[in-house]
Amino acid sequence: MKAFPKNSYDFLVADKEVFLLDKIEKGEKIMFSLFKKEKFKIVSPLDGQLILLKDVPDSVFSQKLMGDGFAIIPQSQVVVSPISGVAESVFPTGHAVGIKTKDGIECIVHIGLDTVELNGEGFTSLISQGDYVKAGEPIVQFDNQFIKDKGYNLTTMVVFPSGYEKDFNLGEREVKKGEVLFDKSEVNQ
Repeated sequence: MKAFPKNSYDFLVADKEVFLLDKIEKGEKIMFSLFKKEKFKIVSPLDGQLILLKDVPDSVFSQKLMGDGFAIIPQSQVVVSPISGVAESVFPTGHAVGIKTKDGIECIVHIGLDTVELNGEGFTSLISQGDYVKAGEPIVQFDNQFIKDKGYNLTTMVVFPSGYEKDFNLGEREVKKGEVLFDKSEVNQ
């Protein structure tokens, strides 16, 4: 192992990634990935039943007025980010999060129908506006039973208002939180 003078850095280029080699106090090398290009993917934000957006019982979503996407009838209570990007908007009520990729793809995760009326009851945001989130990282937790007991439908919509123009032909099926629904290789086909 090469010894580095204190506070010096070397760079290593491997497989189109740049790594920063840093010396720590014990003389060990640590590699930090710099400028790593992450492949675009969309993952399921919840465990549950994937349904078509047109089948959501709210015309704002079923008519795709906020953009195309998909919906899930949840079986879990922790929502993960469907894409990697910056949390552009984290609603104080906890029912919705807007995320934008570095390439300008905008995504909104909207938990439940009319759940904004709960004024945050039953929701806990796990991120803040401006945070960078990776696809599959937890962003919101909600109390499924509390919200159902209040009479709200928890169908969760994932819509893309701008920057993503592909059709969502996912069909209907069971999905698991973090399951890849699209990746770059599928998007380019």
